[in-house]
Amino acid sequence: NSVLEVWKVLTPVKLSDVPPHLRGKMLRCWEMLTTKTDVHRSAKSRILIDGSQEELTQFGPGQFYSGVVSYADLKISLFCLLASGGHLRFIDVETAFLQSDRENDERVFCHIPDTYKRDHPEFSQYAWEVTGSLYGRRCSPKRWRDTLKGWLVSEEFRVNMFDDSLFVRECMKDGRLILIIVYVDDLTIGFWSHENSSEILVRDFEAKLTKRFKCKPGDSLKPGIPIRLLGMQLQMSEKIE
Repeated sequence: NSVLEVWKVLTPVKLSDVPPHLRGKMLRCWEMLTTKTDVHRSAKSRILIDGSQEELTQFGPGQFYSGVVSYADLKISLFCLLASGGHLRFIDVETAFLQSDRENDERVFCHIPDTYKRDHPEFSQYAWEVTGSLYGRRCSPKRWRDTLKGWLVSEEFRVNMFDDSLFVRECMKDGRLILIIVYVDDLTIGFWSHENSSEILVRDFEAKLTKRFKCKPGDSLKPGIPIRLLGMQLQMSEKIE
């Protein structure tokens, strides 16, 4: 539940306890309930920060973004994998920004939404202190990118020199590669099966990934069953000549 995750980075603080020099910099936020249009019609509730007011001087141009593989690199990687008999696994990290590592920034406070105070009048004279990454904050995409990248590197993956959203790890036993393609919080794992060594390594990687980050159950591309990925439809032939 994304709402429960939010409370890990929001701390109620009395308005009188907000430092005077930060009261004029308090951010706005609001509650949002969205419903996905897929067959499951799943609902997602979030508290969003209006980060347009946030002043960030520690980041340079182009440093605010999440890891997003280029569409050309994505298509080339998928083609090479599937054309050579590779396999694909798909993992979605839930509420990824909320799972980012924290940094020692200047304290940030936000107003509590009127809709929340209406249902919880005891917070009418309170604000929230934002103690981590939250959707809407300008620094949140970069923090998630750096958190995921740092963890993958610690797991012996190398960053591709042409696209920093592609990560490669070489199996020590047979030299086969495992490829991780990152699109914000959607991870595509590509690998070639050879005497089960790659599959064992992938299962071990998934176990570590789901221990470090809260993820939805992974899915695989299976022969004859199409799957949609970032606007593309992928389908593996049931029989490869």
